[in-house]
Amino acid sequence: MYKQLTIRNTILFKIRNLNYLLLKEIIGITIFVLFLLLNFGCSKPENKPPQENKPPISLPINSVTLISTMGLNCHQPHDVEGLNFAKKDGITWIRTGNLWENIETTKGVYDWSSDDETITLLEPRGLKMLYIFCYGNPLYATDPPFDTETTNAFVNYAKATALHFKGKGLRYEIWNEPGNIHPFNQESQYAALCRKVADAVHSVDPSALISNGGLGRFDLEWANNMFATGVGNIDAVAVHEYTMNGFYGPGCNTKPELIFPNMEKWRAIYQQYLPQVKTDWMTEWGPDLASDCNFDQHKYSYIIVKQMLANWMVGITMQVIYADGDNGYSLFAADDDFKGSHLRRANLALEKLITITGQKPIQSYTNPTTNNCIWSVTLTGSPSVQITWVPKGSVTVTVPQGSRCMDLYGDNVALSTQGITESVTMNESAGVYYFTLAN
Repeated sequence: MYKQLTIRNTILFKIRNLNYLLLKEIIGITIFVLFLLLNFGCSKPENKPPQENKPPISLPINSVTLISTMGLNCHQPHDVEGLNFAKKDGITWIRTGNLWENIETTKGVYDWSSDDETITLLEPRGLKMLYIFCYGNPLYATDPPFDTETTNAFVNYAKATALHFKGKGLRYEIWNEPGNIHPFNQESQYAALCRKVADAVHSVDPSALISNGGLGRFDLEWANNMFATGVGNIDAVAVHEYTMNGFYGPGCNTKPELIFPNMEKWRAIYQQYLPQVKTDWMTEWGPDLASDCNFDQHKYSYIIVKQMLANWMVGITMQVIYADGDNGYSLFAADDDFKGSHLRRANLALEKLITITGQKPIQSYTNPTTNNCIWSVTLTGSPSVQITWVPKGSVTVTVPQGSRCMDLYGDNVALSTQGITESVTMNESAGVYYFTLAN
């Protein structure tokens, strides 16, 4: 009996011990699963503080019309056909200007005849010039200017240019991409030149508007060092928008929506040192048909339109598209066959954009939240016009019954009626839809 009891007790002990071990394993697994859910579950953002309910970035409403902001970087300002195309596309500003070395070929003697011809071509078309002061001059020792003689000579050339064109409504930009085009060794070198040129220009034309040279990207460290040193009495702050997925890398200009966080950071930097400046110029931006769009003409078109709208929404008052360079960046290249036009279809998209926006400022705009991937801007006036796009995924847009919808090129888009509303499903490749909303 004792033996039987011992065996029985041993068996019961082992069973209890096994149950204990199983219970221990179950508890351990449960704790591990809870850990995974709490730290890696879909309800928590990846590697981010809990900010998903943070309101979307809100920036001041731009009070100017879209067409007044639109510019073209122009390497061939005497190309009459190109200027006509630019005007038709809604361009207001032509960013150009002869090089210093072409204007001053003898020390102290200036020849603006080429720029004068440009002005005579721009004025009857209602186009205005953003004039770039750049680059070095073989008559002087350093390029970029940083020794005393070269710096003084550059300042004198800029001052004489501003005096020559006084009353013509030109705006000025001091250098082009000072951090990477004919680059300055130090931010302080460029800042010193910027201060002197700004003062010199304003001394002969107090009404002239002038900016720093647009940085080649949102380089916040370079910008902070430059602005901290002091760039002088400039009227606008300029940057170039080549930062989307990298610096001059493939696809770097395919995410227009990133202008919102980029500009928030950018303004936070420069307004520490220039609190009086409230004007932002985007003096160069633009996608490349090959590297950014894989030769997709439609994608090239909707990226340009969305970026123009995003820049406008974020408060930029001058935005200059780089579309006059080599073929990949040339807006007017004859390599498309769309709706009877040999030009790239982006021109048709721009014509529709300016027809829709006209002289209407922004009334309001919306940014996506975690539950909404729709970007839209509503224009002032009646009937109410809403311009909408979706950067990723597929989203259903709902509007009041009786509303109308057009696509990027002005073709009608069918809406599905659902009671007192109508809707349409959009994705990135839809580009931009224009809704005329029923009252």
